[in-house]
Amino acid sequence: IRMANNATFWKPALLILLLTCYSCDETKALALNRLPPHAGYHGKTVSQSQPFFEGWYLRITTPDNDSNDENSNNYTGPLAFIFHIFDPNKIPTSKRKGVGMQILTKDEKTFVVESSDVRRFKAATDRLDIKNTFLPRGDFFDVTPNKLVGKASDLDQEFYFDFDMVPQIGWGGERQHSTAGWLAAFPVFEPHYQVLISKGEATGKIRIKNKSESKEDEEIYTIQNATVYLEKNWGSSFPSKWWWIQANAFPNNKNNLCVTSTGAKRRSPLLGKDDEEEVALVGIHWKGEFLPFPDVRWNVQWGKWEIHGEYEDYRVVLTGTSEKGDTGTYVRCPTNEGMKETALETYNGKLRVQLYQRNALLVDETTTNACLEIGGLPWKNSNEWKGESGIK
Repeated sequence: IRMANNATFWKPALLILLLTCYSCDETKALALNRLPPHAGYHGKTVSQSQPFFEGWYLRITTPDNDSNDENSNNYTGPLAFIFHIFDPNKIPTSKRKGVGMQILTKDEKTFVVESSDVRRFKAATDRLDIKNTFLPRGDFFDVTPNKLVGKASDLDQEFYFDFDMVPQIGWGGERQHSTAGWLAAFPVFEPHYQVLISKGEATGKIRIKNKSESKEDEEIYTIQNATVYLEKNWGSSFPSKWWWIQANAFPNNKNNLCVTSTGAKRRSPLLGKDDEEEVALVGIHWKGEFLPFPDVRWNVQWGKWEIHGEYEDYRVVLTGTSEKGDTGTYVRCPTNEGMKETALETYNGKLRVQLYQRNALLVDETTTNACLEIGGLPWKNSNEWKGESGIK
C-alpha cells in the first residue's frame, strides 16, 4: 500500500478487496435474494472485556416532488436512519453502553433516541434483523432487508415511519462480497465496513405528529419508488478522520449506476502505537457490472470532493460539490465516549461521475441527490485533505 508519506505497506484487507470486476445479470440484480456477507449482528461473540460498537446507516432518497400537483403529499428533503449499539456485553459496564437511533429529516430536524438499557435490543447473527423498544415513550425500530418500521419522538413531535423495501443491488454481482474482503472478520483491520444495499426500492408512509398546548396536528406523507442505500460498521474503534460519498439516484438511471466511495485515517496495530494509515476505496455498480477501484487519490474539504480511482484499464473521476451557503447537517458518529456530532453531511450534493476505459468515456452522469460527508477531526474550515491509498 502506498500511503500519504510515500511509505510502502502491504494491506491485505485492500488486496483481498475487489481485485476482479464481477459481472451480474441485470434481471437478477433487480431482485437481490441474499445480502452480502456480514449482514448479521457481530456483538454476540464479543468478549466481556472488549469495547464494541455496531452501527447501521440507511438512507432513503425520495423522488423529486411534482410542484405542479396541488394535491401532492410527497415528502421532500433528507431521510436517513442511523441505528447503533455500544458495549452490550462489557463488564464492568462502560459509560457509553447503550442503544440508539438517529433520524435526519426535512427542515434540518434530527430525532435522537438513546437508552443505556440494552436488554430490549434484539438482533440475528445470520441475517439483517435488528429491533429495539425504548421506554417510557414507546419509541422503537425494527429493520430487516424488506421492512423498516418504527417511531421516534421528542417534546415537540412524534415521527412514525413504515416502509416496505426491495433490495436490488448489494456489493458485487452474481456473487456478493465483503466490502473489505475476507479479512473483514479479523480485528486487526478496524472498523469493519460493509455495504449491504447499494440500491433498493422503498415504498411506505411517514407520519409526523406535531404537539402543542392547544392542539395536535399531523402530516402524512406517502412515498413510492424511493431509492434505498444501507451500510454498516462494527468493531472496537472508529477512524479519526474520513470523507464519504454515496449516490444511487441518478436521472433516468436505466443503467443502475451506484457509487460508494470513502477514505479514512485509522490506527493499525501493524504500525506504531500512535501511527495511522490512510485507506480508501471506490465502488461502482453500472450496467450489471461491479467495478472496484482500490487505487485512490483524493483532495477533499467541505464543499469540494475530488476523487480519482484506477482499476486495471478503468479509471473513474468523482467530482462532488455542495451548494454555496450549505453549512451541512451534523451527524452523530461513534467515538470513545459514545455517539457525538463529529461529521457533516449534505443530502443534496452535486456529484459528477466520469468513468473511462482505455481513455474512452463510458459514463458521464450527474446527480444533485448525492450524500457528501466529512468526519472526524474538526477540519471543516481547514486546508484540503490530500491523500492516496492503493495496492502496489
